[in-house]
Amino acid sequence: MPRKTVRRVYDNHASFDAGRGCPFQCSFCTIINVQGRKSRRRSPDDIEQLIKRHWAEGIRRFFITDDNFARNKDWELIFDRLIQIREQDKINVRLVIQVDTMCHKIPNFIAKAARAGVTRVYIGLENINPENLLAAKKRQNKITEYREMLLAWKNAGVLIYAGFIMGFPGDTPETMLRDVEIIKKELPLDILEFMYLTPLPGSEDHKVLWQKGVWWTPT
Repeated sequence: MPRKTVRRVYDNHASFDAGRGCPFQCSFCTIINVQGRKSRRRSPDDIEQLIKRHWAEGIRRFFITDDNFARNKDWELIFDRLIQIREQDKINVRLVIQVDTMCHKIPNFIAKAARAGVTRVYIGLENINPENLLAAKKRQNKITEYREMLLAWKNAGVLIYAGFIMGFPGDTPETMLRDVEIIKKELPLDILEFMYLTPLPGSEDHKVLWQKGVWWTPT
């Protein structure tokens, strides 16, 4: 996009998909039904050309819109190319990516992310109640790993932006306030975004509730 367009976007970030598809089965997610669970991705050459075209327009910041960049099968090839662009071509791009809570288990992923220019990472913690995570089929989220994963990003100098879902069937005002206090004391987050559990059309949650005839508002 031209610079005059990007300037109208929040924080002046251009955005692009490095890949599409996510292997997980979160019941509240529409992406796996819209974009599928099979990894499809751009080549490193394509991404290099895209960034250099934007750089010529004066654009320095990019949001990689993959819903889970850690599961892009070419993540390392892409990071290596971005590292080359930054360290050899002196194109100092800054990136925002979205990843899952187990990305720190992938060898070199966080270290290469930092070298590639990742300054902010969005992580779907979703919840810290194991029963809620299981109900949402968020089996890949291991709350025992949260602190280790967050500290790995902290040690790499990356700002952490996390999402937290409220309103699971087992939630009450008391349990939600308790969970927030635990997060404040135990998890080294920079920003925590709260969202209501919503059965969006296209998600498994919506399909199940529709088949059961559960009421929802007409709006």
